[in-house]
Amino acid sequence: MQSAAMVICALALVGVNLRASLMAVTPLLPAIQSDLQLSAAHAGLVISLPVLLLGLAPAVSGRLARSISACRVVALAMAGACLGIVLRSLAGAGPLGWSCFVLGTVVLGTCLGAANATLPAIIKPLRPPSQVAAAGLLNVTLCLGGALAAIVSPMISSFLGNRWAPALAVWAIPAAVCAVVWWRLHGVQQAPSDVAARPARLSLSPLAIALGLNMAAQSFLSQATTAWLPTVLVSHGLTRQDAGGFLATLMVAQLLTALFGPWVANRMSNQRAVMASMYGLGLAGFAGCTQLHAPWNWCAAVLLGLGQGGTFSVALHLVVLRAGNSADARALGFSTQLLGYTISASAPFLFGMLRDQTHSWGFALPAYSLVTLLGLRAAHAAAAPSRPLLNKSFDIDKD
Repeated sequence: MQSAAMVICALALVGVNLRASLMAVTPLLPAIQSDLQLSAAHAGLVISLPVLLLGLAPAVSGRLARSISACRVVALAMAGACLGIVLRSLAGAGPLGWSCFVLGTVVLGTCLGAANATLPAIIKPLRPPSQVAAAGLLNVTLCLGGALAAIVSPMISSFLGNRWAPALAVWAIPAAVCAVVWWRLHGVQQAPSDVAARPARLSLSPLAIALGLNMAAQSFLSQATTAWLPTVLVSHGLTRQDAGGFLATLMVAQLLTALFGPWVANRMSNQRAVMASMYGLGLAGFAGCTQLHAPWNWCAAVLLGLGQGGTFSVALHLVVLRAGNSADARALGFSTQLLGYTISASAPFLFGMLRDQTHSWGFALPAYSLVTLLGLRAAHAAAAPSRPLLNKSFDIDKD
């Protein structure tokens, strides 16, 4: 068995990779769209595909994890992600280039989804203090990886003559390193009961639907923001480097509420207030980013990051708070991830399609406001104080 410190360090490495290779695309999207001659809807599809696969990939990783160790699943997934990054970077002009880009994106999204779904099985055998440290560090490195990619990718592109392909290809290096580290970290095994366990049942109880719709709303807003906010800002006159800096500021701000949001929610019997506050911060921040000028729009980016980091972390924590036991948590988690990510995957595509139809970004703030209201309604149901808490039994087949 490997030491907890080694496992936690390896989790930090995979956390950086889970977000960086996807986030690297968004500040470069205008250049990619121009070179591959993509409509806004097709460009949105590039962002939507990996998110959709994040919801569908757990079924693949679950079957694979019953045959080999969880660490080997992560290693193979990161090796596949490296291949996907390379394929995506080989895309050139014309239809063949678009096909290559989509193929690489599908491979990358599937592999990242498989790795992401396997991590709980690696964290679970750790002692409780190490579990907390591992989960917290994973959240931090997810945000830092995205922020790093948002800053570094435009800089690499600019240094190499505004070429976007090398700026995407560079993220294959940390993915390859991560694959090697996890292949050698073979001591963390699933418990026999976990290996033999069947995949979690899909719960369709009202609680599971409320949790899933809340996750879908917050993820929809996050995906739309990360996919198109840099492009909106470039259309307002910002450089790609400044737009990437905006995205990085947003993601760094997410760290605070991603860390402390669950801590606050855990001390409340009713999480409606904290969810409403986070949704409100996100809406105010998005409005400021799209309507205000410097320096106030940079302040708005901080508000947007705080809001989106909080809605994500508390939405995840609600699954734990509302489950009666570990089996219920597994079923609720599977249902929430499937429903949340499959719905939210449409966000970049829908925003791109609306941009093609209206030839303007004027719809963005009303659309963000509408989804925020829907998210508040779902959060109101999911965070109701009458719902069962962690120390109470809950049958997912009955409401």
